[in-house]
Amino acid sequence: MTDPGKAVLEEYLKVNGTHEMQPVDDEYARRLFAELGDITDLSRVEALQAIRAEQIPLPSYVLADGATMMVYPDLAGQIATAGGADKLRAWFLGHWEENEQAVAAAEWDAFQSGQYVCLREVTPKNIQTMARSTAAIAELTQRLDDDPEDADARAALRSAVDQLDLILLPMTGYDRQRFDGPLVRESQIDRVRSTYLQDDDSYRMSLSLNVLNHLGINLYSNLPAVLSEAVANAWDADATRVDIDIDPKNDIVTVSDNGIGMTRREINQRYLNVGYRRREDQHNVAASSTMRNRPVMGRKGIGKLSLFSIAKTITVQSRARRPIGDTSATLQRAALELDLDAIMDQIKGHDVATYEPTELTPRVSSKLILL
Repeated sequence: MTDPGKAVLEEYLKVNGTHEMQPVDDEYARRLFAELGDITDLSRVEALQAIRAEQIPLPSYVLADGATMMVYPDLAGQIATAGGADKLRAWFLGHWEENEQAVAAAEWDAFQSGQYVCLREVTPKNIQTMARSTAAIAELTQRLDDDPEDADARAALRSAVDQLDLILLPMTGYDRQRFDGPLVRESQIDRVRSTYLQDDDSYRMSLSLNVLNHLGINLYSNLPAVLSEAVANAWDADATRVDIDIDPKNDIVTVSDNGIGMTRREINQRYLNVGYRRREDQHNVAASSTMRNRPVMGRKGIGKLSLFSIAKTITVQSRARRPIGDTSATLQRAALELDLDAIMDQIKGHDVATYEPTELTPRVSSKLILL
């Protein structure tokens, strides 16, 4: 009798190729996908037999040990909702209209392959949303190619990209290898934003004078307390090394770390978002714990303002690769300067005002410089 585990592994390798999973790929898959033996009331053997019978999808990832199989995180609930593994296909196809069953069947085949790993939740609804969004993005980018001044097309494109962004995962270096090309996020989100929506990426911070005074300038009165905020940020960025250089002669403090860094967009969405609560961000794959399984220290998104307790100017230099850990991904660099006097001038007399930090030429490493 054929070993069902061996048979499923052979089919998985036939579909995905023999690319090696790296430790960072294993960590990613364990965090965001479900282990085969945990998905239903079925035993592992019964689940493997259901895969061989094409009742449920192939694993999405097989870890580096060659045995641990990770499947869609939503699969257990879907099987329960459908009334059993043998009813999953009918449940899935039922989300499309009768005149769309050819499309539904094609999507079922893609779902069955286990390769819908670009989606945070692999549901029929999200599969349909992705199809609509990518079709709209293709149409709207063509309109902007024909007429770069088409404001309606640009606004609609921004909406379509943002909607797609909400349902996509970052994916891994392993995914880049098996799919042999740009990842969905790179082609449909990053490339489109950089090509057609670049003006939306200007650095911006919105805050009030009251927030700046109470949670920034007057929050701490000593250097160690402020530096603890910078070190906490490095911890949350999975840094294994933090260097602090204090130059009393020139009144400069430099904090450098080897963490995952931030992309330009992440700086706007998170670092410059006063009050950003990482733990409540449903679209951050490391909201409550980091990719190294560290508990997140940042809570209220106000720590960066506390740096103004000891500095008039804050310079941020960052570099990042996305997906995290993918050494073949393009290194993205970003740099900006926040000036306390300029912020005060901008927000004075307003309940809430928007300040635009100065963009700088990015340097080699990730660091924070306080002047």
